[in-house]
Amino acid sequence: MAAAALVGVVAYFSLRASPNLSDIAWLPRGITRWLDSPAGSNIRTGIPFLFLGLISFLVRPGSLLSRIFIPVLFLLPLAVELAQFFLPRRCPDVRDVLWAWAGGSLGILIASLLHPAKPKQGSKNQEL
Repeated sequence: MAAAALVGVVAYFSLRASPNLSDIAWLPRGITRWLDSPAGSNIRTGIPFLFLGLISFLVRPGSLLSRIFIPVLFLLPLAVELAQFFLPRRCPDVRDVLWAWAGGSLGILIASLLHPAKPKQGSKNQEL
């Protein structure tokens, strides 16, 4: 459920007519000013994907959702950038895809370090 909500937030911010977050009145000005700056705009795509990667530990290993979650995490940035071709004020950029993948990968790495996989019951590696 959290992943679906976060995907919705990513889609909303990525597919808005204007790429400037400072156009959104309810967002804090200090944050939007930094995110719209050249330094912030380079990594702002990776931030939500970092959180998507972090919640990957909520997905039970081996479940159908776990087999779908990781591919969606890596295909979503491609889909968003492709959709931006059809939005007049948006400019698709391969760097956004790379930042999203970097954020998602870092989130998965942190989640796996914080929540290591448990061995399956009956596994031969349980002897130790």
